[in-house]
Amino acid sequence: MSTTIITPTPKITSYLYKNFQAAGNKVSWLIVWTNLKNPPPRNLGKNIKIISYPKKYLPINDFAFLRNWSLKQVKTEWVFFLDSDELMSQTDWQKLIKLLQKTSPLVNGYLVKRQDVFLGKTLKYGEVGNVWLVRLGRRKFMRYERVVHEIAQLEGMIKKSPLILKHYSHKSISSFLTKVFFYAQLEASQRQTHQVKLILQLFFYPMAKFWMGFFFKLGFLDGVRGLVYASCMSLHSLLVRVYQLEKR
Repeated sequence: MSTTIITPTPKITSYLYKNFQAAGNKVSWLIVWTNLKNPPPRNLGKNIKIISYPKKYLPINDFAFLRNWSLKQVKTEWVFFLDSDELMSQTDWQKLIKLLQKTSPLVNGYLVKRQDVFLGKTLKYGEVGNVWLVRLGRRKFMRYERVVHEIAQLEGMIKKSPLILKHYSHKSISSFLTKVFFYAQLEASQRQTHQVKLILQLFFYPMAKFWMGFFFKLGFLDGVRGLVYASCMSLHSLLVRVYQLEKR
């Protein structure tokens, strides 16, 4: 199987250790170390290689550039991006191996389903209730765009895979809010919006964001967690516009 698992990270999380164990030695791993203060660990395994992300690109303010830079560091035909706050079961690791062994030469990539685990429970509805991401693809056809909430652009045929990622990004509401403020600043930095349009968006978009996630996409069925998540994403929408106005 000619594939490399790529994980950009500033630390080796408990989820990564679990993934190392579940995947075994049948996959090659590339850890892209993004920590300015602490050196990368050693001896994680013969199949796990660690390289440091250049200091001139730290702290990270362009996540697409980070992923595209990482793509250039591997030579295998296939790559699979797995973040340090994501977990895949041993069964799904086996599915990944079988999928690549029998994949059609016409297929250049696969969508992977990601399930968000928020405050100890998997969200089944709302904005993150049905998320599919291009994480597995042929390296030479793959490229990322957008400085934050980056999107993989892949040439050729893309199919859905049976793989499921559990995403554990928000351990608390406070940590969620910290990321909301940070990501909103990055999002605002890449946008250019006419002032009149921006002001109109400021009044209507945050509320529309909440209604879309909590009511239209049934986020209320996730209970209090659904309410908190929809509220935080509405705040993100508001902050993006506020930061845009602040730049003017």
